[in-house]
Amino acid sequence: MEGGNYTEKVEAGKLTKGSLVMMGDKPCKVTKTSKAKPGKHGSAKAIIVAVGILDDKKVEQSFGTSDLIDAPIVKRIEYPCLGMEGDFLQLQEESGELKEDVKLPTQSSLEDVGKQITKFIEDDIPCLVTVMSCMGEEVPCAVREDKD
Repeated sequence: MEGGNYTEKVEAGKLTKGSLVMMGDKPCKVTKTSKAKPGKHGSAKAIIVAVGILDDKKVEQSFGTSDLIDAPIVKRIEYPCLGMEGDFLQLQEESGELKEDVKLPTQSSLEDVGKQITKFIEDDIPCLVTVMSCMGEEVPCAVREDKD
């Protein structure tokens, strides 16, 4: 699952709120950063508090401010949603193929997105679902009415 094609290097001291970073093997979004001054035996530290973008779990870690750490590469693709089979969405790829391997989101931070998708489908309203692809996993992260 891990590998160079899923991440890029960023300097820990330059991370800001909203930045994406790997905390252990988890892709996370930074919620808070602070810096500790250099001590007697070391360099300045960046203290990073973040939340997992795939699981909503809070993580805190400190790094040297000049440390190069991994940041996940995240792609977002919007698909027309044709329906739902169980918990799996039926999305239409650009080629016209049916994509049926994306589940409704289970994270509490994306609960509203899941409810909105379900409502659009139940009310037979055409919608576009934005799927976030990160570390080989795909999660619907946004939805909007398809007005075309």
